[in-house]
Amino acid sequence: LDNVIDVNKYPSTSIREITNKNRKIGLGVMGFAHMLIKLGVSYDSHEAEAIAEKVMSFIQRESKSASLQLAHERGVFPNFKGSIWDTKNLPQRNATTTTIAPTGTLSLIAGTSSGIEPLYDTVYTRVLFGDIEVSIKDPLFEEMKKTSAQNLENLFRKAYQISPEYHLKIQKRFQDHVDNAVSKTINLPEDTQPETILRIYHEAY
Repeated sequence: LDNVIDVNKYPSTSIREITNKNRKIGLGVMGFAHMLIKLGVSYDSHEAEAIAEKVMSFIQRESKSASLQLAHERGVFPNFKGSIWDTKNLPQRNATTTTIAPTGTLSLIAGTSSGIEPLYDTVYTRVLFGDIEVSIKDPLFEEMKKTSAQNLENLFRKAYQISPEYHLKIQKRFQDHVDNAVSKTINLPEDTQPETILRIYHEAY
């Protein structure tokens, strides 16, 4: 990813300059919900929170270690002086190393769940550019339907079945160990009242 910054084609000189001064990269995750299902863990559980914490803290720690090594080999990012890493006396090649991207289309190609989201559904229709409708079947659900004797309903919890509080709890566990943005959606029923949405925003804040 550090090499990509150098070989990338930029739309303008100013974007190239800013990118090279900070050398931000964003390691993240995809397929978190599928991983939980394979572990036999419900998305809305304390165990899922602990797993989220363990996974992202590991990625954050190891990415900082790798960026430190690159800093020794290639030098720190040009804007390092006065940065948060300078004050922590932690030489870094990259101003940031982690992010949680949405990975919507990527996850479809990879046949796994999107980012850190729970499953949207096990079967649904997705509308692509040009109003092309594509029928999506969750590959893990299809596989486990044939091979698993256990009740899958609790494991294959859909996004709208997860309480807003648990959406936020999972987000927090990841966000605590991420430098950049975290992509996260909370799916709500159509009849959700403004007061409920306000409460979710306050709780997130």
